[in-house]
This record gives sequence, C-alpha cells and structure tokens, in this order.
Amino acid sequence: MNEIYYLTTNKGKIASANREFKDSNIKIVGYELEVQEPYIQDIDKIAEFKVKTAYDLLKKPCIANDSGFYIVGWPKCKDWPGALVHRELIDKVGIDGLLQEMENVADRSCYFKQSLAFYDGKTFKIFHGISNGVLAKTRFNDYKNNSRWSELWEVFIPEGYDVTLSQFTDDMLVDRSKKFASKEVLKAFKDWIENEYNK
Repeated sequence: MNEIYYLTTNKGKIASANREFKDSNIKIVGYELEVQEPYIQDIDKIAEFKVKTAYDLLKKPCIANDSGFYIVGWPKCKDWPGALVHRELIDKVGIDGLLQEMENVADRSCYFKQSLAFYDGKTFKIFHGISNGVLAKTRFNDYKNNSRWSELWEVFIPEGYDVTLSQFTDDMLVDRSKKFASKEVLKAFKDWIENEYNK
C-alpha cells in the first residue's frame, strides 16, 4: 500500500498528513467529495460514515476524520456538544451565551477531540487525539497570533497554560501545535499503519 486517500477538502490537512509520513513510503492523496454527515454528536460514527462512503466509491484505502468540542460540566448535558459544536454551540448559543451558562459551574474542564477513521474494505480502525483544557471566565478576542480557527480559541485555556489560545503568541502556538489533537491522531495512525497493520 503506497497511497491512502484522505476524504477532505482542506489542503492543509493533506499537507499535515504528508509531513507526518515524510519518512515513509506512504503518500496521502486528497479526495474531495460532498458528504451529508449524520446529525449526531458522536464524532466516531461520523468519521466511520465518511470513510466507508469514500471507500465504497474508490475501492482504495481511505481515511476520514471528524472533530468535536466537549464541555464536561455543561449544565444541560454532560460532555456537550461534541460534533455539533458549530450548529448547536457557536451558531445557537454563541460564545457569550456559553460563558453565561457556565458562570456558576465549578467544573470548567473541556477538550477538543479528533477521530481519524481508516478503512480498506476489510480493516476498520479509529484513532483519537485529545487536547484538554478549561474554559476561561472571560472572552479574549484580542488575538496575539495569526491563527483563528475557531471562536472557541477565545475561551479555551490549554492544559499547562494560563491564557487562552487567542492570547498565545505565534511562538507559543508553534510550541503548542505539537500537542494538538490533530497532531496526536496522525501520530497514532502512522505508528499503527507502520507497525501493526496487516501483521
């Protein structure tokens, strides 16, 4: 197996995957396809649906991922919103609404989670990456870096730090990126594909 097809329209994700595999004989090839994701919280199920949809069309080894954000102490539902982060949290509640809901909640722990699914027609495997942290009590939208992946950066304080991602300098962000969920999940997949797959 020399090529693995990555179901994504994000060229940055493909580049990141190929950087992870730079010392390998495997090349990650982008595959663009509009997929109607199921409206569920479970990122594992969404990643599985996407990778198997891609395989059904290509009949080649494929990977697909999905990501979510989880608030452990959310008053109405533990570990919410998962995969519905944009549709339910960002679009409906908003960052200010999130802070209001969590104002009197003691457990402010939260995390980003990413699931990467692999499927080759026979073997199906899921890999996870997690970035733990806590919710700030105040919103910080005066970005100190050039990356704005999500409004959640304005309230997410990564584990081991005392400032939100939006307050990170570019140098801090480069250092922290080594521990991002997206980096962790690619490392786990590479280790498995090189050392355990088909053995």
